[in-house]
Amino acid sequence: MLFKVSLLDELRKGGFEASLITTFNAYLPFYEDVVLRRLVNVGVRHNLLLMDARQFSVSLEHHPPRFAGRSYTLTPIGVPGAFHPKLIFLVGKKKGLIVVGSHNMTLSGFGFNRELTNIIRIATKGDEAGVALANQIWSEIQHWIDTSSKDTPSKIRDSIFRFQEFAPWLGANESETDSEIQLLAGRTDGPTLWEQLCDLVSNPVKEIFLTGAFFDENLDFLNRIQTDLQPDQIVVAIDPNTVEIPTDLQIPLNVRFVHAANLGTDSNNDDASGYLHAKGMFLRQQNNDCLFVSGSANPTRPAWLASNSNGNFELMVARMGAVAESAAIDLGFTEIPNLPELNDCDWQTIANSPSRVTSEISPNCKFGIAIVKDDEIYIDSDLANDLQSCKTVLLNVDRQEIDQGTGLVQKEKQYIATFNREELSRAHFLRCVLGTQTVANLLLHHTQIVEEQARTGVQREFRNALLSLQTDRPNIELLIGCLDKIALSENANVSPVSARSSSVAGTEDDSSDAIPDSLAIDVSEVKKRESRLRLMHSSDLGYLLDTLIFHLRFQEERTMESVDHRGRSEEEQVGEDDSEEADESGLTQIKRDELLNLCHTKVRTVVRRITTHLNAYAELSGQAQMIEAFPGVLVRLLGVLAVLRELRRCDGRAQWVDQGKTTVPVDERTRLFREVMFSLIENEPSLLHMEKLGDELVTSEEVARLKGMLLWLAWDCGVHFEQRKPFKETFEMEVERLETNAMLLALAQTVQQDELVIEEARQSIGGLGWIDGVHSIAIKCDAIRNRESPVHSAEAVKPGDVVIRRNYQSENLRIVASVRDDGIVSMFKFSLPEERDQLRSKYLLTTNLFSY
Repeated sequence: MLFKVSLLDELRKGGFEASLITTFNAYLPFYEDVVLRRLVNVGVRHNLLLMDARQFSVSLEHHPPRFAGRSYTLTPIGVPGAFHPKLIFLVGKKKGLIVVGSHNMTLSGFGFNRELTNIIRIATKGDEAGVALANQIWSEIQHWIDTSSKDTPSKIRDSIFRFQEFAPWLGANESETDSEIQLLAGRTDGPTLWEQLCDLVSNPVKEIFLTGAFFDENLDFLNRIQTDLQPDQIVVAIDPNTVEIPTDLQIPLNVRFVHAANLGTDSNNDDASGYLHAKGMFLRQQNNDCLFVSGSANPTRPAWLASNSNGNFELMVARMGAVAESAAIDLGFTEIPNLPELNDCDWQTIANSPSRVTSEISPNCKFGIAIVKDDEIYIDSDLANDLQSCKTVLLNVDRQEIDQGTGLVQKEKQYIATFNREELSRAHFLRCVLGTQTVANLLLHHTQIVEEQARTGVQREFRNALLSLQTDRPNIELLIGCLDKIALSENANVSPVSARSSSVAGTEDDSSDAIPDSLAIDVSEVKKRESRLRLMHSSDLGYLLDTLIFHLRFQEERTMESVDHRGRSEEEQVGEDDSEEADESGLTQIKRDELLNLCHTKVRTVVRRITTHLNAYAELSGQAQMIEAFPGVLVRLLGVLAVLRELRRCDGRAQWVDQGKTTVPVDERTRLFREVMFSLIENEPSLLHMEKLGDELVTSEEVARLKGMLLWLAWDCGVHFEQRKPFKETFEMEVERLETNAMLLALAQTVQQDELVIEEARQSIGGLGWIDGVHSIAIKCDAIRNRESPVHSAEAVKPGDVVIRRNYQSENLRIVASVRDDGIVSMFKFSLPEERDQLRSKYLLTTNLFSY
């Protein structure tokens, strides 16, 4: 027999960064004081606990949490039957742990009961079967959230989906599942657990041995086994002292009940007094092939024969072949037929035992979760229905009243209660009262606190470096170092956590032509935010983009928080030994010059690194490789541009940058702009040729923001349309002027009347007429391609004119570089290798695009 395993010992092992635990019921003080503490102590920062919605209401009423909504995310899941899977899912960058069993999140489930649990350790490198099983489980979790949490605020759902960001391997490929171990998931809108198990049975069944803690009132499941599989014998092991089973029914044919006194014990502990809560079933077929399943499902109709009206959500692990028989032997299941049969005294014990079945819970008020932001509490409209006339009362962790509000105000699809910010920061619960009756008790989720807890070390460093830019001692080295780790290094995790992503092999050499290993992004999985789709990134890259591109965190932190010269808040300065140094004020000219020179050095490094990635992309030989690599290049570039823009904002504002000087040298801006133009504009795929990349990527917010950032970069490099030929312009000067016009024309055509592109550009450029001019050109280009604007014959075309092919519905407009005497027109084209597009003038049309 196997030795008993301590789940708490499993949680002591390091290397994990996020946990997701599901349970039917929970004793929350045990989770918070024991389990959560151990997880946090070994570095697990993002912790999620999902439980049955009815049991959630019981916990809030009788054993309310003290740290939920602050140190971890607690989420109720409502299903027709019971939300019953018992799962511990731990992930890190290079490893994972899956625990699927019969244990609830209680002291008994982790310590005193006889539980049966599968522990699957995943070494992500080379462990394709383990990763495939993890992907199956993650797919089920997503299904639970999508279908069974309609009253759960979107912020909570986002927090759950963010779990994937801590495991770059999760969803990174579509590995083959193990032929010997499979996941069975019971849900109400798919095949039942029983149907899934029967699909694994390939021959007539000889015998079935099983155990469980709860059985149907009519033994429906045992009858179904007999009807469908017709085994020679079914032997059921139960503990008369704890089992819940009817005693007044006719026992089905070929079914025997035996006493499970020693089931679940080992050689170190022969005490069988623990509550037998294990669920498992062993099947031997006539050809001696075996199946062994164990997990959360009791031998009942709601667990195995789920329907839309009363079905449970369950998780089971099925083992097949030799591993099934080995597991059954080790766990004592093959000895079940040899256990003593129940006698009349045992049946009488069962009949006299108090019921352990939880009666149907009907809370006397609503329960749910509300979101705290600043001085407001947000409640989803579905949950807030009938609460509009209620008085709102803030409660602290001990459920003592802190403050009272005036009620709820509707705003779009939410209801808002407003309180004093300081009082709200201390609140844990919101009570809604109508007259003298409590009609709702809501757990408050402080999103910003939970997110702060989950930040990685790199994210904290990046934030501190950003905040330090506005002080007299900017930490440039730390800022660029974080950017390198997050977006540019070979080990940077740029790929979103998607079930269908793949990668392109690369090397560690910066100058290599190959795309780095982690550059590929699959966009088959996206997440929606407001009206735009967002790609799913690693947590560090996601934080960078949220901070500097999507403006979700940093602007508020920068305006609200007082920081020292290292970007640290008052709280973070406690205990530091550099207080005297921090009190020094002012910067000498020498020090300012040193800081600016350091900044220039680091900027040149960043530009060199990102141009290496751009060149490697442009020089890929196959279109399939380029399609795979394009999204990764896009988000890397977006991250770099965001940091460079933040540095440019220091010009003329920060104490360490003298008036008239710049943090980002003009030559580096220009170099980066040209590299982008020749790498990402006209290759296929590129920003002008995205047809084969899929709608999810083309319409994503990242693409729109990048286009806007490139307009900012063009403006910041001094790029503008110049149609007039200057006095004494040389041939070389003319080529440079026309090429600049061509670049801006190409950029304008990427806009495609996307207002978000213009909005992003305006945030950086301001209300200058430059962006209005580009926007006007973009609109005119679209009108020409849509045949809504006049075009003319190009027989008399000259350098600088705008032309388009006669069959131009899907073509881009170009600027003429030169015209030969034989009528061959050479046009600027932005792709590597640098070359011109040539065509006879009779195949071209021209338009007066610059007449605005």
